[in-house]
Amino acid sequence: YIAQSRYEVAVEQLHLAAEQFEVQGNVDKALKLYIGAQTRRPDIESLRSKILALGGSLIEPARDVASANGQEDALYESVLEYEQKAKDTFERVSQIDPDSYRAHQILADFYVAADRFDEAIQEYRKVLQRNPDLPGTHGTLCNALSRTGLIQEAVKECEAEIAVAPQSAEAYVEAGRVHLLMDDHIRAAVLLKKALGLDRPPIAMYKLLGKVYLAQKQFQEATEALRKYLTVETKDSSGYYLLARAYKSAGDAQGMDQAIAAYKRTSDFAKNTSEAHKALDTASREDDPTGEDGRKGIKD
Repeated sequence: YIAQSRYEVAVEQLHLAAEQFEVQGNVDKALKLYIGAQTRRPDIESLRSKILALGGSLIEPARDVASANGQEDALYESVLEYEQKAKDTFERVSQIDPDSYRAHQILADFYVAADRFDEAIQEYRKVLQRNPDLPGTHGTLCNALSRTGLIQEAVKECEAEIAVAPQSAEAYVEAGRVHLLMDDHIRAAVLLKKALGLDRPPIAMYKLLGKVYLAQKQFQEATEALRKYLTVETKDSSGYYLLARAYKSAGDAQGMDQAIAAYKRTSDFAKNTSEAHKALDTASREDDPTGEDGRKGIKD
């Protein structure tokens, strides 16, 4: 029992550390840790999905156990080291000023990495009470609020982020994403096109633009935006699904078949099945006769 408990704790800590690295934008370290967790628990679907979304390869159950355990132990040690460094940093900040905005920011980032969004929201609000013009904080609060379904509050925070950082492409992209959640495609398009004209917009902007163009039945523009996105995010199965929809609606059967093939290569859900075709047909039936963006089928 004790051995099993330690085993589960190791998986949990690997997963948590991976999420923290992902939030910080360190995809390589996050991916290594996700893979480390998946080697111990290949049955956890969320780990498999996360690895594929980040462009990694799944570890098959049949493997050299001794070698795998050695790699896992090394990863586990790196997690403990990282965790200790994080604790040391927090303690140093707390000793300087336990109620400083940085102390609350560290806690907030930790809660986001652990998917504890309600607690993260409280901490980000404390940060903003102490430093209301801190770039990036309104945006991260916007993201956390949207994850808990508080969309109207999220919109306000996104607008506040744009006011603080009007030249930040990420601020406009995050705002565009939230407006898409509200089905406000017109406002989302304005925000995303603004990001397009700024320096170094995140690649996710093109996927969001693809969704907007699909909803507005601008299928040529949708295919162009999604193709740009997929030249970088080559493992995103949901991107290929959207591209297949765009090609189908534009009447490009060859492009649709190629996108479906890519979707099958990158999606466990659709591999060696006809689910991609079924979902695509469902979405098309909803799109074409009603003029509304399909909600069924495969989710992004």
